[in-house]
Amino acid sequence: MRAGTTRRPPQVRNDAKVGCQLTLILCLPDYVQGGDEKHGNAAAHPSKCRMIDRSAGSNHSLGTWNIRRLRASDAYKRYLSAPFHTLVNMSVYKVVIGLSLVYLTVIAVFGLLYLSIDSSCNLAIATFPQGFIFSVSVLFTIGFGVGGNDVFFNSCGSAITLITAQTIVGVFLDAMAFGIFYQRFARGQSRANTIRVSAFACVQKIRGHLYFTFQTCEMRKHQLSEAHVRCYAVLHKSVHFPHQVHHMQAYPMRLQQPDDDLNGWLILAL
Repeated sequence: MRAGTTRRPPQVRNDAKVGCQLTLILCLPDYVQGGDEKHGNAAAHPSKCRMIDRSAGSNHSLGTWNIRRLRASDAYKRYLSAPFHTLVNMSVYKVVIGLSLVYLTVIAVFGLLYLSIDSSCNLAIATFPQGFIFSVSVLFTIGFGVGGNDVFFNSCGSAITLITAQTIVGVFLDAMAFGIFYQRFARGQSRANTIRVSAFACVQKIRGHLYFTFQTCEMRKHQLSEAHVRCYAVLHKSVHFPHQVHHMQAYPMRLQQPDDDLNGWLILAL
């Protein structure tokens, strides 16, 4: 696979992030990040000029950008406006701890509410531990014995309302938990572990034009049906030297093989 560009040769390796679409982002720095020194010192510190990490093994990326973000004061409000995507992008232990706390909170709240039900309902709940155990039985449909030998709780409206409400809440919590874990297991970053990209790239001069070339392939026998390839060159430039502000811009690179005019489709098996 070849991608043509007339820009200067890259000084670091390319990186890849693959989902259903393969995107290659190249870092072509002029100066060391954060200063005005020439790029000659970057060889001793290659991590300073890399745009995306390659710390996942076999030259793969974890998708971590070498960018320092200055968050606004209302950043957490914006994150909470899309809670599903916020939870999906959290680490596994944070997701497990968060869901466990939500379940325990629901169990404890309904356990306290069951204590407020009149004794004529025959729930046989006199202490908080008894209400907590009864709440666990209702939420997870374990099945519970009735101390008052009344399986219908004396047709008490308050008991029926609380049990029904907790059951509905449990259904929504289970749906949310299954959706979050399924999304984490099925996301494209894990699928990209078997997409291999060249550790080194070449810049070749063919018929008077410079071509940036590299190779990529799929290790699995189950191939991606429609893999799309896009390449970007990320350049650091300073208009006036010396200059404290570095202007970083991303330039889309035209592809010739596969042809980007045909959506850049690629058969990774070849």
